[in-house]
Amino acid sequence: LLDREVDEVLYDEGGGACGVRCGDEKAMARCVIGDPSYFPSKVKTMHHVVRVIAIMKHALHGTDDKSSCQVIVPASQLDREHDVYVVSVNGEHE
Repeated sequence: LLDREVDEVLYDEGGGACGVRCGDEKAMARCVIGDPSYFPSKVKTMHHVVRVIAIMKHALHGTDDKSSCQVIVPASQLDREHDVYVVSVNGEHE
């Protein structure tokens, strides 16, 4: 059933996922792992993740023009629940 559209996720009596149906075929398993979009009735959105790519002509300020670096901004400094991670990589890493 690889590389096929999943028509339905199958659940056991306890409400746990136990397999998938693709057309007339079924595949059963002890453990089903999938993207949350396959289980809309079983998931609840708690947070959102934002990913951004910025192409710049210069290194990050205060990094001494290093070829790569990671900057972690603590959540407490931003009045947020989670830290913010910034990664900078230049063309040397192609």
